Amino acid sequence: MRIEDIIDFCKTYFLKNLDKRYVSVSYGLPSPIRLDKDEEGNFEDKKYQVYLNSVNKGKGHVIIRLDVDLEYNEEIIPEYVNLDNFSIPTYIIKTQRFSRTCTDVFFDQTPPLNRNTFRPILGGISVSNFDSQQVIGGYYGTLGCLALDNDTSPPSVVSLSNNHVYSHDMLIAGSRNPNLVYTDHYDDDIVQSSSTSESGGDGSEIGKFKKSWRLRPWTYPQFENLNPGDIAVSTLYTTDPSGEPIIYSGTQGSDIGENNSWYQLNLFDGPENDINFNVNESPLKWAQSFEINNLMSVNLDGTITIENRLYTTGARMGPWGVSNVHTDFGDSLLVPIEIGAQVGIPYISQGSETVGSICNIENCVLFKSTDDPINYESTCIPASLQGNSGSAIVAEFNGEYKIVGILFAGETSGLYGVFCRIDEVASALNLSPFTSETTEFMISNVNQTEIIDLPEPFSNEQYLEVDGKKYWQTGIIQY
Repeated sequence: MRIEDIIDFCKTYFLKNLDKRYVSVSYGLPSPIRLDKDEEGNFEDKKYQVYLNSVNKGKGHVIIRLDVDLEYNEEIIPEYVNLDNFSIPTYIIKTQRFSRTCTDVFFDQTPPLNRNTFRPILGGISVSNFDSQQVIGGYYGTLGCLALDNDTSPPSVVSLSNNHVYSHDMLIAGSRNPNLVYTDHYDDDIVQSSSTSESGGDGSEIGKFKKSWRLRPWTYPQFENLNPGDIAVSTLYTTDPSGEPIIYSGTQGSDIGENNSWYQLNLFDGPENDINFNVNESPLKWAQSFEINNLMSVNLDGTITIENRLYTTGARMGPWGVSNVHTDFGDSLLVPIEIGAQVGIPYISQGSETVGSICNIENCVLFKSTDDPINYESTCIPASLQGNSGSAIVAEFNGEYKIVGILFAGETSGLYGVFCRIDEVASALNLSPFTSETTEFMISNVNQTEIIDLPEPFSNEQYLEVDGKKYWQTGIIQY
């Protein structure tokens, strides 16, 4: 039974049941939705306790999440599904919909260093949209990493984060109502400054909103409503208005040290004088599809082996998945728990969230936090929190650390985090990694975005090619 076939099955099953508006369909190991235990040590989540006592414990399940606010006939969901002569058990969870893990306010625990102003910029620091009307347009989130935009020649350096961090209206123009508000991001500033900053225009601008994957809602026909991720990039300037350098791409061992722009802020483990590992020992490549597919492996008896731990650093929580002095949350391990996840998440369209603005993000990975380094059976809270949106997720492959995805959502109580895969991101936006090994690139220094007058402003095309240039959709322009 191949992982690729399992992923395809989850997608097909999800799409066949679009009218039921499942929260998600995925493959992995069940986890409890309530963590409390009774006096005998049994989970109060009775369904999960039954799983722990069953012959299917440790086996991969097709996990189907149902919206707790909707009515379902659970009897029509089979106990097992068949794939390539394998019988796979199903596991049903009633839950709230996952939410975008971003916020416009920060919480009251000691702020991590990630919320400070950084020049040069690097992965894991706070970032936001500041629109051309001089109003905070998006939300504070996290700059995941720098990337190369291959739409230009030579490739231009861009910052990578979430659509919902870099814009406040994320859906594709073709889904919009012409009688409601028009929204655009074509000339928005992207800012990086202390998270306490309430306004842009103060020297915090690092670039302009450049392009994003405009999300198609679930109401579109099958296979036309799938989205590879909640992703967006900005252009970058060479220096900010105060003259401070925004990007530094020097080689390892340079005098800039940890301020290389390909670093992930403080993503190392152990006391500062006794580091066990350092994600940033070399520039981070992006994992290939087969590596991400095998974050967990399926054994011949149907059991799952988790092959990789995960690491991340973000504006809400600092470094996570590690046990070091830079986080307020204590020791933790992050592990992938479900793959091939098709997830339906509500987004903002023209100022509000509605049933019609639920968007299906395909082939995601769910992860959880645990303090069990052997079997990963325990679940700790949180796996992620609001403000970490856009963070890069890192895993180790044969001694080499690579970015596997971009965090964009989570379960509302913190049980799970959800990331879109970096291979899907690269394909959707025509990106590749930016490292110290990159020799051919340019800094665009664009201070005003070039636009064209569209004959059909409510288009379903992600971009148009005109005179050899790509013009990406960034909103609705009324002419």
